[in-house]
Amino acid sequence: MMRILSACAALAIGVMSVAPADAAFLPERIKVVEVIDGDDFYFTVPENGAASAGITYRGKLMGVDAPDKQQCFADRSRLLLKELIGGKSIQVKYDSGDKFSDHGGFHLMYLYWGVNDELDVNAAMIETGHGVVASPEFDRKREFVGLEERAEKNGRGGWASISDGGCIPD
Repeated sequence: MMRILSACAALAIGVMSVAPADAAFLPERIKVVEVIDGDDFYFTVPENGAASAGITYRGKLMGVDAPDKQQCFADRSRLLLKELIGGKSIQVKYDSGDKFSDHGGFHLMYLYWGVNDELDVNAAMIETGHGVVASPEFDRKREFVGLEERAEKNGRGGWASISDGGCIPD
């Protein structure tokens, strides 16, 4: 039922949401067309003759949980992700196993950007305190937990508002 509602909502705003059932649809490069919040975005696959070209999909940073709209630090988190990936062509990598989409139909991805795709976007969101480690298991969880612990210890990003005893208004 939830998947049907999500698909209807996506169609109502002109966005088609497709979750890969297997490894058949795993693009290596995407173009980010809109950032929703600090860990969710819409993307297309560059035109290359693929059947998926021209379709808009929903993506999520693998292993990252950022504030949702109306939550403390949500705007700052969204703005950083927009600065890092908004409108850009991004290299994509995936977790091992069958963790390619979540229960909401979002494609779970590790994103890399830069001249040589050297900027690890997922790690940057956690390292700067603009996101925390997501709860499900994933390949890089141990690494991300270390980044989150350092961000908290150093009062980076959203951790600054917690250490001050409250939320910094966006």
